[in-house]
Amino acid sequence: MRITKASVDFDGDVIIGDFYSDSEQRQVHDSPYDLVFTINTETVFPRTKGLPAVLPIIYRMRDPDFEHFAYRVTADTTVVIPGSGETHDYSESRLAANQPLVGSRMPFNPRKAEDAMAWAGVFSLDGLSRAEMRRAIEIADKRWGDDWSDYMIVPWSENTPKSKMLRLEWVEPFGQSASFGCPSLDNNCHRGLFGTATLPLMLYDKSPSMNLFGDFNPQLIVTYCSRCRTIGVENQCD
Repeated sequence: MRITKASVDFDGDVIIGDFYSDSEQRQVHDSPYDLVFTINTETVFPRTKGLPAVLPIIYRMRDPDFEHFAYRVTADTTVVIPGSGETHDYSESRLAANQPLVGSRMPFNPRKAEDAMAWAGVFSLDGLSRAEMRRAIEIADKRWGDDWSDYMIVPWSENTPKSKMLRLEWVEPFGQSASFGCPSLDNNCHRGLFGTATLPLMLYDKSPSMNLFGDFNPQLIVTYCSRCRTIGVENQCD
């Protein structure tokens, strides 16, 4: 398995789309939404069914709460916001100043502790053998120390195995949580945290080169539900 990580820095090996850098021009008409970037899905997600050839990544940049946002692409340049009845054509927004979005392909081995931990929030740690899980616990001990309590979200008992704690509490590359349920709350597509119909499409890391919220640049997480074909975008802060 390989992972493509996006950047605007020219150290990648393939151009995967466009980032829209002018925050004033990328607004989708008079809506609170911005067209952040577009992805060439035939290059990045060639085996993912139901996605348009050019996928728009839209988010509510002008919403001060920066909450979860979901939408569907119903035509070449039209998106629908589930539950609200809103329909927006983003074709004029694509005229905004843009720069290439570059991808770097990285190998990923879910059976290797270092790789699995780097992407645990996306793919989980379930592919690790007992020996590799012990190595993962050693890695976490070096990061968290012998007492993990300050890093736990769930109040675990003293007898809880560290392997169980690690599976649910280690969520890299995200800062807060692994959020991969169906992005549309109108549908019953959720089957649990992992092994769902929801695919992680992209992780956008904080970068001063990609002007999203001015000086405030959290991670953006983009997911896609292959059952109801809804795209979800939310942010996390380190």
